[in-house]
Amino acid sequence: MSRQSYLRSFFNNALLVSTSAFIQGASTAPAVNVALRASFNSPPYLLELLETAAEENSTAYFPILDRIAEGHFLDCTTDQELYKIFLQTVQDDGHITTTEALSSLEFALSIHSAAPRIEAHYQYYSTSIEPSLMVAQDAACPVWVHFDGKQYCSPALDRAQQDMDNLKSSEVLPFDRVLGDGTGQSGHPSILYADVASPLFGQFHQTVSTTARNGQTSYRVRYRPTSSSTTRPLAMKGYGVELALKRTDYIVIDDRGDDAKDETLGVPAPESGGEVVLETEELADLKPLSSSELRGLGLKTASFVMDSDDPFDTLIKVSQDFPKHSSAITKRNFSESLLLEHRNNREVLLPAGYNVVWMNGMQVEARQMDAFALLERMRRERTLIRSLRDIGFSGPEAVQLLSQPSIAESKVEGEAQRYDYRDGLEGGNVIIWLNDIGKDKRYQDWPDHLSALLQRTFPGQLPTIRRNVHNAVIPLDLTDLKDVQLLVESIQTFVKRKVPIRFGIVPTLTTVASQDQARLIYHLLDTYGLGAVLTYLEAALQSKKVPGAHKGNFESTIQDRNLRRGRSALPFQAVLDDAGLLSRVEAGQKYLNRLGATSKTPPLFVNGAAIPRNEGWLQSMSSRVDQDLRSIQRQIFEETIGEDASLERLLLEKATTSRNALIIPEDESTVQIINFGDLAKKHESIYNKLPRIPGKVEENENLPAVLLVAQALL
Repeated sequence: MSRQSYLRSFFNNALLVSTSAFIQGASTAPAVNVALRASFNSPPYLLELLETAAEENSTAYFPILDRIAEGHFLDCTTDQELYKIFLQTVQDDGHITTTEALSSLEFALSIHSAAPRIEAHYQYYSTSIEPSLMVAQDAACPVWVHFDGKQYCSPALDRAQQDMDNLKSSEVLPFDRVLGDGTGQSGHPSILYADVASPLFGQFHQTVSTTARNGQTSYRVRYRPTSSSTTRPLAMKGYGVELALKRTDYIVIDDRGDDAKDETLGVPAPESGGEVVLETEELADLKPLSSSELRGLGLKTASFVMDSDDPFDTLIKVSQDFPKHSSAITKRNFSESLLLEHRNNREVLLPAGYNVVWMNGMQVEARQMDAFALLERMRRERTLIRSLRDIGFSGPEAVQLLSQPSIAESKVEGEAQRYDYRDGLEGGNVIIWLNDIGKDKRYQDWPDHLSALLQRTFPGQLPTIRRNVHNAVIPLDLTDLKDVQLLVESIQTFVKRKVPIRFGIVPTLTTVASQDQARLIYHLLDTYGLGAVLTYLEAALQSKKVPGAHKGNFESTIQDRNLRRGRSALPFQAVLDDAGLLSRVEAGQKYLNRLGATSKTPPLFVNGAAIPRNEGWLQSMSSRVDQDLRSIQRQIFEETIGEDASLERLLLEKATTSRNALIIPEDESTVQIINFGDLAKKHESIYNKLPRIPGKVEENENLPAVLLVAQALL
């Protein structure tokens, strides 16, 4: 769970609104105070400083904990003093040094961005840990370590207080910060439950952190609430609150004369000579604006802001109290160039009534326009710019590079990479098709003309046509119970319900048992038909065991079953020794190698597009089919394809014949972008062994290095 998830969990579900209104009399204006308070208390300020600094620099967490354990902040008597010393410490220790990072830290503190994480610690201890402790044990052991299923209340960790096997210590919680690798040499993590302000914390921290840094264990600190904690509810910041006070009187304003003055927003009048001055004093009454003054108010405001000496400061002043300043702004006219630019923007990208914000060329979604989301985005942008500055770019150059249109174009989702899933290159006998929409009798009532694809259907349904438009090929391990269940219970159901998709399977051949199973399946298909294959697999599924080729299931399947024309029956062992079936299995292995489908859970291919076979593969397949259907429908409507066109070949026009799963994985989210500069520094000995073409360093020391990753075609 990310930090944004904590914010939604705590802030959206646990906000209290307190409103107080004081009406002092009929002659004075009422005063209304509105505040947002969380349902939980403010965390200790030292903890909030620690967690906020860790949000800016995750590597600073345990070094700052070392400082706390040393008593570096014990002399601070007020929050202000603690704040100043803490900021000075993180700068002196090199954790947060740049002005941008310090500004981000101060902004995060002002909106209490780390408070939900601390409260999550407290909630976990109160609901999951405290009920497991003995009566009065919590008070007698305010700081303790959970290690190897036991509770230790002494910093020396020499004697266990009690057994706590019911706690899952190996599970890393979303709010955990871990020192050390995994569980260390001991195989068990050390979890310290403590109040970091406790006098005992320093001794425990020194002992456990030392073992973690020596590789003996891993170390996590989880905060526990204390009785001395403040009971002041956390005041929420970063949220907008609207309080609408409306009069119920029906007020009529005669603006007929004003309407006649200006009916349309045409070419603006010449610029007024007088300078517009914003109101600085509080007005007793706002001057109402006529309809003619309202028409060009937006453009006049934009012109006024852009022509000011400090546009950003002017924008803030105007937006903070726009009704007060609107009357003065109406006296100003906008230029013709501004009107032309405004109209061009509306035509190209921004319809009326919409607002758009960009940050370094990246559009910020309207639902992310809150203080917390903007803080996260600014941190990501700052990290990107810092990485570019590390390789020689200046700040403006880094921003200019990130804002390049070519980068935005590369992120636009284009046509999916397709692969030729057909088995013609391997002889045409690899894929086991479960249906053929163009030939099977169950589809004989379907229309066969292309215009049938344009028929209206219910949402989620595909138009029916007697052609193999959509094809899905799924590699399956027929010795795996889950894969057999997927075929027998799911894919076969799609075929029986006449889903307009042609389904095919390819047996994977990762083990000797799977190879024998594939020989048996191919023999049953050729000799007895597809029904025999499904009967054989259903029998294996009923027994809850699919060890491989099963003689009993094979003999029961072929008993009293009619042979296909020109075929002869073979005994079980003869099938496994058949040379023809062996060559067919070898062709299947070549097919899987060609498409990069040799992993433990290979992808499926829908209309040639590789889709990861995970929990959401059905949704991904449906989305792929829907996109391809819309593409075909558009071409049919535009009459760019003929009636006799092969839609299967149409989708595979730009398909490649082979796929390397390491270079082009089916799930792009698994691709990790690595900073090669940092990699070369951390693993210099390995980097120096890579084959290279040396450059002339004496001419230019900043020559770029190119790492070429290629697939050798043998």
